[in-house]
Amino acid sequence: MMKHEAFGQINAMSGVVKLIDIINIIHKIDNFKEETLDKLNKCDDYNIQDGYGKLILLDEIYIDLSYQRKLKLQEVINRLIEDSGFNKMAAGHVDLARRPDGRPFCWDGFHRLIKAGVIGTITKVPYSEYTHKKGTTEKKARELEANLFEIRNGRSAKVTAGALFKSQVVGNRPKALKTLSVMETCKLNIEGVNKDTDAYDLGGFAFFLKHYENYTVSKLEAASLIIRDIWKDKKTMSVTLLIGLAHYLTANEKPITKVLGELNIRKKLIEIVGTGKDKKNQQYFLQPMLKGKTAESVSYNLVDKGLSDLYNDKGADVKSFFTQIGLEDDEIDALERE
Repeated sequence: MMKHEAFGQINAMSGVVKLIDIINIIHKIDNFKEETLDKLNKCDDYNIQDGYGKLILLDEIYIDLSYQRKLKLQEVINRLIEDSGFNKMAAGHVDLARRPDGRPFCWDGFHRLIKAGVIGTITKVPYSEYTHKKGTTEKKARELEANLFEIRNGRSAKVTAGALFKSQVVGNRPKALKTLSVMETCKLNIEGVNKDTDAYDLGGFAFFLKHYENYTVSKLEAASLIIRDIWKDKKTMSVTLLIGLAHYLTANEKPITKVLGELNIRKKLIEIVGTGKDKKNQQYFLQPMLKGKTAESVSYNLVDKGLSDLYNDKGADVKSFFTQIGLEDDEIDALERE
């Protein structure tokens, strides 16, 4: 069976279905073993002797799709591959509600059950169970399960990018440790992961994670140093300004226009920001802003709000530089109108 055919069958399901029916369709995908299962670490079945408590067979479990999230199967497969397999300890137990007719319905843990089932070696999982009161109708049972699902998943506080990163650092995840190394070099902090007392807290950490690898560590470090030098009294740093300034410093190295020394850039920015009660904050350089062009917009603002004085020809040189930072003529015109 082609992957799109399997996905189509699963997406067409509605109402009450058996979990094992979904898993069996996935296993019928052509080359699923070679393209997915062979990339995963082996995972033994759950065993009561290993301390997992009560176990239930996968082929006994039902899913009520009327209130469950849509199964994004490709994301489930991708996550398994990224994690090199199924982590039983991290998965914990799933939550079931046993309806008056005896059928156990998973109201929380559907995606974890799919992960467990597709790897092929797990036949049973640990669970907690609520038993509906005798005489409860199917409709009322569904309503209660849906309410439990909503409370568990809809009202829970979302884990911030910073909190998640902190747990990854403690867990010695290689990518997180690589990011931490960059942050330590640049004297940046989030959630206390950098023990350097001189490090500045980053606002907007998700944006940092998304964009920082577009720039060399030396340019990020230089941008951080400039910001810390200008705003010595603030131990927080706008990640938008940091990335925008790194973008500017990167474009500044290209020989299309005059290359400015970082010392001159720093001195000019200190002059622009000023001192005392009239000192401008970091947000001064964040407006105007083009959608989808955050770093480019900040680079534009840095020049437009004063760095243009450092160029030989404020017209030709500056316009050429705006092209260099990734702005089209119509985008430049839009920023100029703001």
